[in-house]
Amino acid sequence: MIAEGTTLEDIRVGGYPASELVDFGSTAVDLVNAGYPIEELKAVGFPASTLRDAGVSAENLKLGGFTAGNMKLAGFLASELLTVGYNVLQLKAGGFNAGELRDAGINAEALRLALFTSAQVRDGGFSAEEMRAGGFDAGEMRDAGFTAGDLLPIGYTAINVKLGGYSATEAKGAGYADTDMRSAGYTAAQMRDAGCTPAQLKVAGFLAGEMRNANFSASDLAAVGYTAGELKTGNYSALLVAAAGYTAAEMILGGFTATQLRPTNFPVDELRDGGLNVAQLKTGGYLASELKDFFNIEDLKNANFTVTAMKEANYTPTELHDVGYTAIQMKTGNFTVQELVLAGYVISEIKEADYPVSDVKENFTVAQMKVAGYTALQLRLIGCTATDLRNEGFLIGEMKSAKFPLQELISAGFTNNEILGADFLAGKLQNLGFNILQLRNNEYPTTEILNAGYTDEEIYERFSNGIKLMRIYEDHVNANGKYPF
Repeated sequence: MIAEGTTLEDIRVGGYPASELVDFGSTAVDLVNAGYPIEELKAVGFPASTLRDAGVSAENLKLGGFTAGNMKLAGFLASELLTVGYNVLQLKAGGFNAGELRDAGINAEALRLALFTSAQVRDGGFSAEEMRAGGFDAGEMRDAGFTAGDLLPIGYTAINVKLGGYSATEAKGAGYADTDMRSAGYTAAQMRDAGCTPAQLKVAGFLAGEMRNANFSASDLAAVGYTAGELKTGNYSALLVAAAGYTAAEMILGGFTATQLRPTNFPVDELRDGGLNVAQLKTGGYLASELKDFFNIEDLKNANFTVTAMKEANYTPTELHDVGYTAIQMKTGNFTVQELVLAGYVISEIKEADYPVSDVKENFTVAQMKVAGYTALQLRLIGCTATDLRNEGFLIGEMKSAKFPLQELISAGFTNNEILGADFLAGKLQNLGFNILQLRNNEYPTTEILNAGYTDEEIYERFSNGIKLMRIYEDHVNANGKYPF
């Protein structure tokens, strides 16, 4: 039982909770005036709006634990809540939109940091310029529905809009410069699809290779002033570049090699006039026969065309001789000795080329061959007789080295003294009638004479001088096992 005159404040002090008083019909105003804490009043179910109407300030409601959402339902403005310490994230969670926060003085950057989408921020009334200042990138601006044309005037670059997902068509339509778009990474193909001509793309700085990737033809590039060298760097083939109308000189200046130009069928004189020399054309696969009418023979030789190649080009042996091809080289081209002789090669050159001796013999005398260094053996093997060689001055020693039979040498007219001086074996000389005295006079060793096949009587007759004879006989007995008489 409550005593008469007891106030609600007394009851609060007496420990009665607000919930019991509510059950007895106490209003929010009663309880607020009695000093009950806002937290307790909130707990018994009084909404922020009721407490606000009861005179509770926004600050105290916040202290009492009411959220921004509760406060919004109570009719508080965002600006009022910001004043008492609610932040943008709390206001967003409480259901305040970007427009309401904008009205409360919140800028676009704060909204972006509070994770408002770009579309929400735009819907809140922010301009493109305000959103750019708030840090929204081009992609976010695109999501908010801004066009590339909206972004260009407020400072978004071509790189920004490219990264933001705007197409080349959108960027070009907005007025971005072609050079800036190329720098931003738009491809030639994308810019072609956006309406750029080859000439515009060239001015924008696109390389020939980029144009090739965009399926522009070599003719397209030629028409707007790309050089042959640029097309080469862009991997256009020599055939395509030539078909586009570039001259041989332009292509050579652009770095095309003879090998690359070979399939284009440019005339040799145009390749020559364009700066290619014989060596380069030879490397490119051109034959001596193809170059003959456009270069002199010295140029072809200096480019190391072989004799075979020059022969196929119908150069004569004389022409090849006159520019310095050696007989050795001529042999590789299957020129005959006769052809070399008629061309002016001398026998020493032909010998160095190692032509068959029989072929040389058909074109030179034995005397010439002797002077050139051919040996008696080489000449004997091709049918020269001992007489032939003796008549041309071959000496007995050379003839012996050539293994001519001794009888042939005698028949050829070599004298006994020449033969004896050539150190033939005593046995061979004995067979041909040379006597012991001749051998002794040419200082043949006694032992060799005794073993040469002479008779004992011949030996005794020629060795009849006392002690010397006895020694010879003793040696002979020891060698033959019997006494000679």
